[in-house]
Amino acid sequence: MSKKSLYAIIGGTIAVFSPFWALVFILSICGKFLLEEENYNLKFYIPFLIVFVIGIVLGISDSLHIGDSLIFIILITSTSLYVLKHKKNFLLSVLSGISINFIYSIFRFYFIWPKIFSEKSNHITEIISQVEGLVPKGQESEIFIKAITDSWEKFDTFQMAIFFFVMSIALYLGLFFLSKKIEIKWNFKKLILPHEIVYFLIASMVVYLIPNLRIIGLNLFIIVLSVFLLEGFAIINFYWGQLFSSSKILQAVLFFSFFLNPYLLVLIAIMGLFDIWFDFRKINKMEDLNEDHISG
Repeated sequence: MSKKSLYAIIGGTIAVFSPFWALVFILSICGKFLLEEENYNLKFYIPFLIVFVIGIVLGISDSLHIGDSLIFIILITSTSLYVLKHKKNFLLSVLSGISINFIYSIFRFYFIWPKIFSEKSNHITEIISQVEGLVPKGQESEIFIKAITDSWEKFDTFQMAIFFFVMSIALYLGLFFLSKKIEIKWNFKKLILPHEIVYFLIASMVVYLIPNLRIIGLNLFIIVLSVFLLEGFAIINFYWGQLFSSSKILQAVLFFSFFLNPYLLVLIAIMGLFDIWFDFRKINKMEDLNEDHISG
């Protein structure tokens, strides 16, 4: 068995349990040889598919995993790597992956998630009934049960945005780690997203103003805002990239701070959004100065 086939099997195994880590693994670990060899993409996904089919036969994978891991992972990895290989541009690769993520998130929300939500809701109802049988009835138990039901309802309401956000993080991480291994370089600290993305943000706000479409509008707003998270991280890397790269401890602190306080990610995304107007890194001015020096 070749090393590449082994990686494909590992990727398929990871995909059975976690699409997030499967996406990070395939882009960061397998991306290099997928870019180097002609027409190897199809060969790579054959053992990946075999492992996943075994997971289905064993009952490990359900319809949600079939969509997320089988359809989505293959589409987003093959598309983003294809664009990177032919355009030699990481930003275009990210945007192509984001586009696939956006389309699939909508498809998943309307055609896959409702069935899964119904099944999971039945399980949660059973768990709540068991809790009610074990815990004495009172104000505390009612508060606990209400917290569970409210959290589940919010999870259902924002499922489209949650999936897009989580898988976008996996896409960013996978391509960022890949950029450290290949000749195509990603000057991440100077990344600037297309200004036209702001129009999508405005459109999501308009949709939110329509009474019957407020949930969709709010999901779309969160989705577009999470795209600017990439530019927010670019700003952080511009000013403090060398500091964090010099210390594993600082990297761990930064990671756990995001994990323990997700609102920091919201602030970073907002910072990325406002960078369009305020140019926090003064990149445009720096480029103008360089052009003046060259012309002078």
